[in-house]
Amino acid sequence: MAATIFILLLLGVAAQPLPPAPQQPGCVEELVAFSPCLPFVSDPPNNATDSVAPQCCGVFNSAFESGDGYCFCYLLRQPRIFGFPLNRERVASLSSFCMAKNGVASLDSLCSSGAPALPPLPSTTDSGILKPSNSRK
Repeated sequence: MAATIFILLLLGVAAQPLPPAPQQPGCVEELVAFSPCLPFVSDPPNNATDSVAPQCCGVFNSAFESGDGYCFCYLLRQPRIFGFPLNRERVASLSSFCMAKNGVASLDSLCSSGAPALPPLPSTTDSGILKPSNSRK
């Protein structure tokens, strides 16, 4: 009898839908959205242009307006985060090219040692290069 009640309780619990996964603060979406800037900020041979695309400035300004501009500090602290080198000076210059109205003089000043710690990226290798979340180490 007790075993039957236990099985019924177990089946009842198993039939309950799982609660949604909690949203963790992170920067993956902002870093993926940064892709229109890559032709400008990449080091040779990946630098495809000497001008900043309007889409790049849109993404850059939007991140600051939403309070997620600090996510771009990854680009200065880990310039190989995408698997190829980024030009640190060009990344830092986006503040002036895009004229972000973010109250921050520059990306360099935002990312200085006094900046808050960056949230961890859930799908990175030990080298800091972003991997798809379904990849294996």
